[in-house]
Amino acid sequence: MWYLIYAVVPSGDAGEVIWFIVEKDKYKEVSQIIFQNMDLDKEGNGILFVEPLSEVHGLVNQLPSE
Repeated sequence: MWYLIYAVVPSGDAGEVIWFIVEKDKYKEVSQIIFQNMDLDKEGNGILFVEPLSEVHGLVNQLPSE
């Protein structure tokens, strides 16, 4: 299974959205790295989402099979 990780990162007057597609066994590690390196751990400073990809997203068929 694959996971979509996306974050709204503070950047000037607006936020910047970054996203990654990672394998199930890596999503927690990658999420923590993003959270810490982008200073999302400071109060009110960005937000991070993680959600499993499914056929509904239309991306799964384009990813390598596990």
